[in-house]
Amino acid sequence: MAKTASTLHLLLQRLLRNSALAALILFALGIALHDRFDVSGACLCATVVMLALASFAHWREWGTESSCCIAVAVVCGGIVAGQLEAFWFPTNQIATFVSDEGKLASFEIELTDAPKVIPGEGPRHASGKQIGRAEVCQVKTNSGWEKSDGEVSFTFSQTVPPLFAGEKIRVLGTLVRPAPATNPGAFDWQVHYRRQRVMAELRVNRACDLQIVRSAKVPSSILRRGFSQADSVDGELLAALLLGERGPGIQKIVDDFNTAGATHLLASSGLRVGMLTACLYFLCKLVRLRPRYTLVAVIVAVVVLGLAVFPTAQSVRPVIAACGIVCALVLRRSVSSLNMLGLAGLALLLWRPLDLYSAGFQMTFVVVLGLLVLTPPLTRKLEIWLRDPDTDALERLGRLPTRRRYWRWTWRKGVQLAMASVIAWLVAVPLVAYHFEQVNPWSALVGLMLLPVALAALTMGFVKIVLTLMLPFGASWWAALAALPVSWLRHGIAWCARLPGADIPVPSPSGWQVLVCYVLLAALFSLPFISWGRVRVRMVAGCSLAGACGMSLFLPLLVGFAGQSASPDEVRITLLSVGAGQCAALEPPGGQIVLLDAGSSTLSDPLRTVIAPFLRHGGRASIDEVFLSHGDFDHINAVSGLLKDYRVGQIDFSPHLQTHAHESSTCRQMLADLDHAHQKPNLIVRGGGVELGGGVHATILWPPAQSTMNSNNTGIVMRVEFGGRSILFTADIQAPAETELLKHPEDLQADILVAPHHGSSEKTTAAFVAAVHPKFIVSSDDHHLTAKQREFGNIAGETPLYRTGSCGAISIIIDRKGGMRAEPFLKTAKAAMNFR
Repeated sequence: MAKTASTLHLLLQRLLRNSALAALILFALGIALHDRFDVSGACLCATVVMLALASFAHWREWGTESSCCIAVAVVCGGIVAGQLEAFWFPTNQIATFVSDEGKLASFEIELTDAPKVIPGEGPRHASGKQIGRAEVCQVKTNSGWEKSDGEVSFTFSQTVPPLFAGEKIRVLGTLVRPAPATNPGAFDWQVHYRRQRVMAELRVNRACDLQIVRSAKVPSSILRRGFSQADSVDGELLAALLLGERGPGIQKIVDDFNTAGATHLLASSGLRVGMLTACLYFLCKLVRLRPRYTLVAVIVAVVVLGLAVFPTAQSVRPVIAACGIVCALVLRRSVSSLNMLGLAGLALLLWRPLDLYSAGFQMTFVVVLGLLVLTPPLTRKLEIWLRDPDTDALERLGRLPTRRRYWRWTWRKGVQLAMASVIAWLVAVPLVAYHFEQVNPWSALVGLMLLPVALAALTMGFVKIVLTLMLPFGASWWAALAALPVSWLRHGIAWCARLPGADIPVPSPSGWQVLVCYVLLAALFSLPFISWGRVRVRMVAGCSLAGACGMSLFLPLLVGFAGQSASPDEVRITLLSVGAGQCAALEPPGGQIVLLDAGSSTLSDPLRTVIAPFLRHGGRASIDEVFLSHGDFDHINAVSGLLKDYRVGQIDFSPHLQTHAHESSTCRQMLADLDHAHQKPNLIVRGGGVELGGGVHATILWPPAQSTMNSNNTGIVMRVEFGGRSILFTADIQAPAETELLKHPEDLQADILVAPHHGSSEKTTAAFVAAVHPKFIVSSDDHHLTAKQREFGNIAGETPLYRTGSCGAISIIIDRKGGMRAEPFLKTAKAAMNFR
């Protein structure tokens, strides 16, 4: 125990010696506490800062007292900075013009960055759109144009004309608040933008509503010059590697990087700065430039690269650190890497305090801190264990052959690189599980294998830029040379993304679980550096790295499996909010999951935006069964993607879906994908029954085996029963099908009704709802209601009606004793209801 305390004391002393890093930790702590205080509390903290600084001036000769005063001042300063960033806005901020319903008005804006082009998915969204950020200059009011302030997210629903950064445009558009997350696992854009002081979203639908007031110079990309249409993907990937520009053409490649756990190879600004510095240093050595001029050239190149890349934590940190190191070398001062990291972090948090909550900031600084603190001592320990005394003696005497000397140097660098990859993976695993709900056991190995290829691609990219500037007529040749390592990287990532278990979904651990994980990691890493008396204890301590690997891998998995395990006494049905469409997830006792429909006509990619995040949030990589009520686009357009990305056990639909398949190209494509996957569907008709597991039973009430009705009226109607309760799914049936079902009203009675045809009324709807006699009704629909949907609300009367368009996802939980409750996802929706 005394040895452990001594080790912790040494670590604390090292932290205090790196004052900038200690200040960063204290300032971040203050920012994290900012929401615990109101305005009066923030004013009190500002007063405490001034008092602490005055006390420091008084006790400046006292070490402990002055350090405590500075610590209190830094923490309170972080609280004040977080409060100002989160809650202080000028009186003409654009947020004062925003409402929940949206307002149509004229705006003059200036694009702060080049909008990204998002390609459309499917025939209904083929046009695509442009999204980006813009500064609001003026707003047109009743008294004319008035100056306004603030940044907005900008969405233009057409790709023509193309827009560029720096353009000033006047638009007629709708100003709304950024939408919150409406489904479990979905990314909360409202919180994300709120932390970046973006309080409004501007939507422009038509090209005629957009007028360019001041054009910006169209950027002529030196990097992409020479790439033909055939290898444009390699050009876009090279731009992503060097500048962080991720175009729509490489979205599949970016997904492969994420799946393989090698996103750091694509997004690491440290690699860019390091390779740029190495290439420039080598070039200056070739031309025999003086060291002082070499340092100046390196500073200029690094700053230019930092300005070219979007100023995020990942891009600004290495720029600040590199400039600080170079300045220290020029001034002939010693450099502390931890202090440089602390200075970079302080600069970023002073600029944008709420970046503390972003995944990029946390991943960047935690991983770099782990590398700086752990890599050198663990590498030395490993080299001591692997050292050959005879070879060391020959090297000290200068009698080691040249070939063996080079081999020894390569071996040492390989050991350092392997150790750094393992440590970076270990340190990143808890944060990756927390932010991205993913664990990848191959990440360290993939990063180690593909790092040389990524470095080669970066080097050839910088060389290509220089050669294109010097010899522009040979741009195609230089592009072909640069494309070689990029192509190798692209194919290597595609192969690694297909490794078994490359992407294990886990539910996000809580903050305290992440903290406990890092405490355990710190304890395991400190074991080899404690002077243990017994040999066996030293051997066990030497295996701490393997223990850390196992803990980082299995602890998130154990947390994930604990979160995934369903209660043995209840079933959960979640009606996801997919706009104008339907997708319900049924989770019976035992851990299975069954999907009922999967589609939307208003979301361009419901699988990527809603269904996949929901499945990942539940730690699921497979689907046990999928029921398709009928073949309409808004019920099936995500099924083909599910078949490609997930293990789907069984597909169920009626024979009428195949009969009406000629009416929909999406339905025909889905059936072709089923044939290609050699998956035979299970055909179900009226009178059948399906066991869904855990005591959940589904009875098929419609359609009959023979029918001449249209696609909507041959949709599957089934009653799901559990614990003496029942829920009736009615697909998109209309008056003809409802009339036939009303011939046997006793079969329709259910506790919960999923409203037919997205909650639209027909002439038979009132009688149909009365026959079901539900305790409450849920409906999958968009937030904009049609006249028939509003009329359905009148028909429901006093029966509680939940709509996904206003409530978000709706979860229905039924236990074995008959208890039943409904929980809307959005906090602003109706309160949860309980029934016994």
